[in-house]
Amino acid sequence: MATFLFRLGRAAYRGGIRVVFAWILIAAGVLAGGVALGGTMKDSFDIPGTESQQALDLLAAVFPQTAGASAQIVVQDATGASLASNHAADITRLVTDLGDVPGVESVSDPYSKYANAAVSGDGSTVIVQVQFSEPSSDVTPAMVDGVKAATAPLTDTGLVVEFGGQVFQHVSFGVSIVEGFGVLFAALVLIVTFGSLVVAGLPLLIAFVALGISMGAVLAASAFTTLSTSTPMLALMIGLAVGIDYALFILSRHRSQLASGMDPEESAATAVATAGSSVVFAGLTVVIALAGLLVVGIPFLGVMGIAAAVAVVLAMLAATTLLPAILGMLKGRLTPRVRKPRAGKKPRVARRSLGERWVSTVVKAPALRVIGVVAILGALAIPAFSLQLALPDGASQPEGTTTRSAYDLVADEFGPGRNGPLIVTVDITQTTAVLDDLDAIGNRLSRLDGVQSVSSGIPNASLDTAILQVIPTTGPSDP
Repeated sequence: MATFLFRLGRAAYRGGIRVVFAWILIAAGVLAGGVALGGTMKDSFDIPGTESQQALDLLAAVFPQTAGASAQIVVQDATGASLASNHAADITRLVTDLGDVPGVESVSDPYSKYANAAVSGDGSTVIVQVQFSEPSSDVTPAMVDGVKAATAPLTDTGLVVEFGGQVFQHVSFGVSIVEGFGVLFAALVLIVTFGSLVVAGLPLLIAFVALGISMGAVLAASAFTTLSTSTPMLALMIGLAVGIDYALFILSRHRSQLASGMDPEESAATAVATAGSSVVFAGLTVVIALAGLLVVGIPFLGVMGIAAAVAVVLAMLAATTLLPAILGMLKGRLTPRVRKPRAGKKPRVARRSLGERWVSTVVKAPALRVIGVVAILGALAIPAFSLQLALPDGASQPEGTTTRSAYDLVADEFGPGRNGPLIVTVDITQTTAVLDDLDAIGNRLSRLDGVQSVSSGIPNASLDTAILQVIPTTGPSDP
């Protein structure tokens, strides 16, 4: 491996501008191609093998009109007046207009006997349930806009209209100010460490070029397969971290060798062969760990792992080829400066570096240091015992968005459980008293602890499967 990397580093060093130009051309081409394909990120949380996924697959097969994405339209009279008294005709017209929107499979009238807890206690708030014919990952912006347009007459009358459901959640990929501060902090650390803008900028440059290719590849892939909105951000953060580190390993070794008087070309090749071996080993270890997400069997996690692994591989290739090519263009200009004593002054006695002093302090009492580190890490890990995991819902959306407003309105007027209804599927092929048996099942469900209400059973057209909606007393993120 070291021999191969030595030859690779020397070849890249001698290639200089040609290697740099090739990397820039590839990065620009892949990034432009990804943007041109116009892929979009969609959240699809399919988890094969789970009971809930089996229920969804069953519904798709025998009850297709309920297998698509669902959304809620929350309508409220802010004055507290009853909607049934003042806006019954408007609600009826809304249900009719929504049924005509392309992509909408069915609409539940809040005043129907089959609607479950769709009218608040004082009647000032109702929930109109919208069922799409496609899953959330296939619901187009045109369908969403059509639903919103159908509610315009209600808004014109002064009613409050908010939209809930996954298809209305505000999710977007973009580099925020937080990531910008992270890059700025990394740049400051590099500048302070090396005392040179050129040297400090090289690891960042290498990381950015590799990220350009990986981000372009992610955007291109999103045009052909479903990628969650967190996929590009994971690839971005991991790619940026390892890109800076891997380039830094090789650059530090190269400058140390230049300071000892080694020829720049020989130094670059040797740095790639030695520090580059560590880079390759570390990179492959990270790639294997990320590819391990495929073993979990959850598609969106596996795709996230592969995207991040691609970013790591590109960072590794950039550190072992693009970096030595840039070093070949700079030749010996990266040699650290040695301060000469002024005339008439004796040269200072070389002081031990901070690293040497730190290590010598640690090894004086290693057992004590180990105990101290374990104690500190243990204290920092205490919050992990109270960690609660859940999929994102309306409560995790930013305040002011329509999804968050709809979630809060429903929680206030109907209880937190109305934001997380449960669907129960029932095989009704073995009974002739379908409605009576569904009522009996609904009564048994309603007596369970934590159940607020149960809807009437709704059989499908072929009378082989029915569904009941159960409203719990707790929210969707409750343990």
